Amino acid sequence: MQKIFNKVYFFLCSRITQIRNIRQGSVIDIDAEMFLKISNYEDTVKQLDIYYGIVKRQLLRYQSCITGLFPQISSDRKVGSVRESIYCAAAIWSLYQAYRRIDDDRGKSYELGQSTIKCMRGILECWIKQSSRIELFKKNQCDRYALHCKFHLDTGDEIYKDIDYHHLQVSNNNITNFCEVLIISMIQEICIIIYIHL
Repeated sequence: MQKIFNKVYFFLCSRITQIRNIRQGSVIDIDAEMFLKISNYEDTVKQLDIYYGIVKRQLLRYQSCITGLFPQISSDRKVGSVRESIYCAAAIWSLYQAYRRIDDDRGKSYELGQSTIKCMRGILECWIKQSSRIELFKKNQCDRYALHCKFHLDTGDEIYKDIDYHHLQVSNNNITNFCEVLIISMIQEICIIIYIHL
């Protein structure tokens, strides 16, 4: 998307420069430049709307209304996966950023942003329920004390026992790092992910 946008933008800028070189200071140049900006904006909005439809059909319809987590498999209505939830949240967040960049006011950017925040809050809430494991994991880094990566979609409770499944911290530390980076970028955008009661 960005490559296509850059190519189109470069082509339009070079074309405007050619027109200006032919006629300096013409009123037609100003109209042509304005027309190109409007048509480029409309094309960008159309392309983003196509991506919005894809995200809505393939991601958002599977998000849990209660916890905000996404299932590993779309047909699964019980098990939510942290890894898939983070990937889905990153995709939705990217589209949110694109809509914000074009200053969309039709509510799509708000919906996408809130869906991402709901997902990240759900992940944090599930991990907060396991806060006692973090100190144990610092002392002894093994599967027994690792944070879980599979949770119930509706309750946020652990699905698998430590013996049945090898969990997130040990096998995929990059996912927790990616989660932290995503949360930090969301906080920089002034999104309220964590509420503090005083």
